[in-house]
Amino acid sequence: MINMIYKIQKYEDPLIEKLYEKALDELKGFFEFRWEKNTPKVIIVDDRETIDAIYGRPTEKWLVAWSEDTRNIFLLNRENYEKYSNHKYSEDEFLKLLKHELSHMLYKLITYTDKPRWLNEGIGTYISGQLDSVKTPAELKVFLNYFDKTDSETYKESGFAVEALIGKFGKEKLMKFVKSLKSVKDPETVSKLFKETFEIELTYENINALL
Repeated sequence: MINMIYKIQKYEDPLIEKLYEKALDELKGFFEFRWEKNTPKVIIVDDRETIDAIYGRPTEKWLVAWSEDTRNIFLLNRENYEKYSNHKYSEDEFLKLLKHELSHMLYKLITYTDKPRWLNEGIGTYISGQLDSVKTPAELKVFLNYFDKTDSETYKESGFAVEALIGKFGKEKLMKFVKSLKSVKDPETVSKLFKETFEIELTYENINALL
């Protein structure tokens, strides 16, 4: 039976409040987007059982945070972080989590979609600093498979693709591409807009040449 009822209450954590404000300020600068009203709430989840209940299925131990549209961010309680996940807890880790999830929300506010997922996750991984904990691949060869799906493989390459694009073309051109993706519905349109923006085809060969 799927759980339908949950009990929540106001929760105070000065550290998370500080990290939230820091992350949001930095992201508003990156996305060049003013977000002053209706900013998302942070909901602390105490254990894996509750995460699984909210998701409606058993979840992997790497899953410790996720966003719900542009309204809520769910975070595994930092006091139980290592008990219910395969991550090591640190203040820096929590800051990166918040930045990553807030990045998804800003992306959606700009594009009205969460697609392509490789770009959405890539920006989140890049801007949050999570590339520091991802092994650099010898070559990128799977990230373009992730237009409308996400799994653990998504994070292994997408951030490096975004890093390569920013390194070659700059953040302003990347954001021009992002802003062109309003309500994009298919990979073909993404490829067309990518070529219009960067003047190269969206292929593994071309992205690998930028690394």
